[in-house]
Amino acid sequence: MYYIKDGADFYEAYMPDGTASGTVEKPSESRLLWMNEDEGLVPTLYKKEVVAFPSEKSEEKDSKLERFKDIGWSLGMYGGYIDDDGYICYTLNKNIIKESDAYEKLSEKKSTEIRIVSINDELVSEKTINDAGVIVGLEKDGQYSVGYYVGTYYGTAVIKADRNFFQSYEILQTGKITNTKNGYVAIYMLPDLKNGWYCINGKGLFKYFDYKKGEADDAEQTMDEPYYETLAEKRDVYSQQYMVSVETATENVRFSVQYNTDVYADEDVNAVLISPDNKEYGMTAENGEAYTEIDKVMAGRWKISITPQDLEILNVSADSSSPASDTICEEKEFTLDEDNSNIQFYVSYEGDGSLWGSVENQNGETRIFDVDTSNHKLTTTYAYIPAGTYKVSVYHYTDTKITDIGYGLDGENMEEEIIKITE
Repeated sequence: MYYIKDGADFYEAYMPDGTASGTVEKPSESRLLWMNEDEGLVPTLYKKEVVAFPSEKSEEKDSKLERFKDIGWSLGMYGGYIDDDGYICYTLNKNIIKESDAYEKLSEKKSTEIRIVSINDELVSEKTINDAGVIVGLEKDGQYSVGYYVGTYYGTAVIKADRNFFQSYEILQTGKITNTKNGYVAIYMLPDLKNGWYCINGKGLFKYFDYKKGEADDAEQTMDEPYYETLAEKRDVYSQQYMVSVETATENVRFSVQYNTDVYADEDVNAVLISPDNKEYGMTAENGEAYTEIDKVMAGRWKISITPQDLEILNVSADSSSPASDTICEEKEFTLDEDNSNIQFYVSYEGDGSLWGSVENQNGETRIFDVDTSNHKLTTTYAYIPAGTYKVSVYHYTDTKITDIGYGLDGENMEEEIIKITE
């Protein structure tokens, strides 16, 4: 068991009933916890305090937090879906919580298949339930008149909203883990952890507040501010990533990932290909391979993001690549001796043909040029740029001529060519 330290006191992390069991690599809308009067058993952890794991020696090398979002009070039902008639469907012994008021009111019916028609005389719709099949928008302990079908029998019942649901939201790691002289391992939280509801290693739930006890009013805090700010950031955390470098512009490229199907079936696998300019391409997963074919592929670093995170990957490749016909590549390398800001790399050209290019630093990170056809220029600006080596690569056809490649303060185009590779 895990215990939440509060000064000199320790409180056992509380595990509510629900569908969320064990640990997972990424959150799922179907992983739920629910509480009513037992919500008061969830202990609170404040900043600078620790989660304690009783042990004579450290057995914990890392710990995982599953964050849950409070999605509100509802009837004791979950996992519902809308049928062809527009009704919400539940199965009594599968999707209705025993000991809830809903189970008590519906358990004596002739069928276990329940179809909800209306709530307080308002017809239900897809907006009535969320992605976990939980009816939303109800008030704590509210009494609701529910119209329903059991087979062909229509009836009504007044049902109490007596369950507060929590839905899997984010997966994070804890901070450092250290031994103590008091017979327990101390597990610290990340210094930037947000206020929220957290389950540690699938064993117990606690509330966390990002301040010391007494410094703010717990009741006034927002508990669901996202830790990961973007979808791309979330994807990077919950998936495996593989980089494929494409040296020159090419045509008819087949990106492929082979994986082991002993543990996960094809339908469990999700893969996305991301271009150097952040365009996304879905990949088909079948017969132990996720793949996609792209007609025209720009040079640069392409990323493949694939889940599950523990999927065994056998091979990653980009095959059948051929240089784009009549494509010319010109490169120049620049060295910046010190950090700077507001630096713009630019390419000037003549002609009206297609062209594209990128700037790559010594770490392989790529920035794609913006094309200004009216001024015959490619530009990209770094608000802040660290010292290092930067390679400019430009691709064009014979109907276009590159007249200048350089960099300078944004708008001034100060030339400073260091190394000329090709021209």
